[in-house]
Amino acid sequence: MRAALAKHGHRVFHAPDAETAFKNFRKPKLDLIILDMTLPGMSGLEFLRILRSESQIPVVLMSGRLTASHRATGLKLGAHDCLHKPFTIPELLACVKRARGASVH
Repeated sequence: MRAALAKHGHRVFHAPDAETAFKNFRKPKLDLIILDMTLPGMSGLEFLRILRSESQIPVVLMSGRLTASHRATGLKLGAHDCLHKPFTIPELLACVKRARGASVH
């Protein structure tokens, strides 16, 4: 996923867990966060809930176990889109484009 995004002109920063992501999401100006629902130490939904208290950066949730309830909660919390794994690179790129477009005003 990282290689595909980089190949299509996106700079990619990876955080292996929620703690690292919180420490680093402000450092380089990020345009988008692709957030896995299953993070070490914290759920993706909890991360999104905390993130939304200080940022409106576009967020795309992804999960291999994405239920309708998770999707609804994620969208209610402010996610711009949700991807169910496995997904194709064209699906990922389209989702990224939609989410980034939603943040441009």
